Amino acid sequence: MMNSPLIDLAALADSLRGMGYDIESDTPERGRPAGSAITARRDLGERVALVVVDHSGRMRVSLTWLVGEWPAQAVVGGIEFRSVDRVSREVTLTGQVATLDGAVAVVAGLGGIEPWAAPQEVARTAPGESPPPP
Repeated sequence: MMNSPLIDLAALADSLRGMGYDIESDTPERGRPAGSAITARRDLGERVALVVVDHSGRMRVSLTWLVGEWPAQAVVGGIEFRSVDRVSREVTLTGQVATLDGAVAVVAGLGGIEPWAAPQEVARTAPGESPPPP
């Protein structure tokens, strides 16, 4: 059996942070040994991009967004409540990447699936340089 190279999760986490993702390390409570995978999340209000990658390069990406919302009134047990019907949509991608660069390329390309899922641009400046004014 061949051992495949392991993805450097710390380096991947740094890259994803640079694209606007919040990072959570996996813990035994999530069913994996601590540090064996990362979960990266970009919460854009009613749109969420969730990326999970393990050391061996197995990758799952979920893009979820709100399609519509319809408020109404409902009576339950004789008591009136405000009711909200929400419809959301989710696209899930699963696959395997062989390298750190491959994982970063997948996340960078998510805008091709849903335009809003493109990662945020982060200004890269040389040490000591100030970023341009907004």
